[in-house]
Amino acid sequence: MTKNAPFHRRMRYALSGIRHALTHERSFRTQVAFAFGVLAVLIRLQPGWLWTATVLGMIGLVLMAELFNTALEALIDGLHPEQAEFIRVAKDCAAGAVVSPLMPLTKPDHALIQQLVRAHRDGGNADLATEIIETALRLLDDPANRLDMKLMTSALKELRYASRIFAPYRDKRKVTVFGSARTEPATPEYQQAVAFSKAAVAAGFMVITGGGEGIMGAAQRGAGRDQSFGLNIRLPFEQEPNQEIAGDPKLINFKYFFTRKLTFIRHSDA
Repeated sequence: MTKNAPFHRRMRYALSGIRHALTHERSFRTQVAFAFGVLAVLIRLQPGWLWTATVLGMIGLVLMAELFNTALEALIDGLHPEQAEFIRVAKDCAAGAVVSPLMPLTKPDHALIQQLVRAHRDGGNADLATEIIETALRLLDDPANRLDMKLMTSALKELRYASRIFAPYRDKRKVTVFGSARTEPATPEYQQAVAFSKAAVAAGFMVITGGGEGIMGAAQRGAGRDQSFGLNIRLPFEQEPNQEIAGDPKLINFKYFFTRKLTFIRHSDA
């Protein structure tokens, strides 16, 4: 291959290398046949985009590694026709580089996940549940520490619980009211929040607040217990839920601010 050759000539060299691998390397032909078989399965099953992208990425890595292995073997055999020990080690390591990307594909994880998902009610979200389980299993193979695992686990639990609480009211519009927890009932802002929430309920909305006192408590009282949600945050020294929503099933206590904010935005229409 000539240095600084035009792009079309480089492509011709690359295709020539691929043809050589297909002609002389049985393992490369096997990998290509395997890749076409996997593509046919993906087209038929149509799994989630994350699983599809992962599998296609693995196929690409395997084929690239096989081509590098072919090039390395050709170079070593040309420079050192004798079979010295270091040559054997070099070839074995190159072969290991080819096999290692395939290892996750040979595990029965996906079949077990599908079996587990089928044992539960689908609801049209089986593909997404599969991706969540696959992501969780990959964390076991990643160098994630325990604190990161705890954070992700708690966040997922909070979002799942919030989704379950909001589910019966999914078809009803909601408005989120933000405001200070220290606004006193005698202030005009407090009274305005009460009046606003009453008007919102009269217009067919439910009201979501942060669950505390002040403006949040005012909006809760204006809307009433039955027509409002409280998304409280657990803090060491403050933010007790207001009396209007305390003890109600629609009061959700969050550990993390980011899951709380996400829930505000996800379930509100205004």
